[in-house]
Amino acid sequence: GSDYSSVASGEALCSLDSGTGPDAGTYTGAISCDPDTLAATNYSFVAGDAAEFVIAKKAVHVDATPDGKTYGQADPDVSDNYVLRDADFEGSDDSSVASGAALCSLDSGAGPDAGTYTDAISCDPDSLAATNYSFIAGTAADFVIAKKAVHVDATADGKTYGEADPDVS
Repeated sequence: GSDYSSVASGEALCSLDSGTGPDAGTYTGAISCDPDTLAATNYSFVAGDAAEFVIAKKAVHVDATPDGKTYGQADPDVSDNYVLRDADFEGSDDSSVASGAALCSLDSGAGPDAGTYTDAISCDPDSLAATNYSFIAGTAADFVIAKKAVHVDATADGKTYGEADPDVS
């Protein structure tokens, strides 16, 4: 309620409409106040205009998941390499309340040489939507290019009995 202490004594009694929520949204007229025990020498108090109550959507992070390839291979499609951060959901809600999809991408600076490219995969919330949640970019992930194995094969050789061993190096 408001502070009327300079002109009045007592308190107003304000309440939130029981039909407010639980989902995110704007609830028009959901807060109302009654003069209750307000009293003043020069004023009388009556219920005024109700006010809106807003339940904001909670942010959920879209975290990239790591990926990689072997040197010489084409880059994998990382567009769906993401998870929605479980700890951001409330109650029994989980990623199943979301529709749409995030869009992840691989930084063009990842490669071409073998190595670990830190935070090279990042995700944009793109078309993700949910009644009570908004979606924001979360943690980026690493992209690893593994060294390609090169086989060192021996070449067949031989000798005639009694001869010195050939140089096979």
